[in-house]
Amino acid sequence: MTSTTTDNARRTTDQLERSLQAARKVARVCDDYRGRDTLILDLTGITPICDYFVITTGNNRRQLHAIADEANRMLTESGSKRIRREGYDARSRAHQDDRDGHIT
Repeated sequence: MTSTTTDNARRTTDQLERSLQAARKVARVCDDYRGRDTLILDLTGITPICDYFVITTGNNRRQLHAIADEANRMLTESGSKRIRREGYDARSRAHQDDRDGHIT
């Protein structure tokens, strides 16, 4: 058994379900704010870094900020804590990392 498999085996079913629900909520935020081509990538069993990775496409910086801000607000309300945010001031991307997943 690899270390990645071992690390993911330590995650409880409740933790994985919480991560999936958070990813689904973020994907809904992306859709509500007119993000395009939104995907939830399931990384459980692949990497211990995160369980899910949410990707969406925005048309402009203002839209990306609105999506990132609302996703952060919603995750904070549900008890998740953002670890870092990158690219927020860039024109073409924003990346947000919380305990359970990544939003790009």
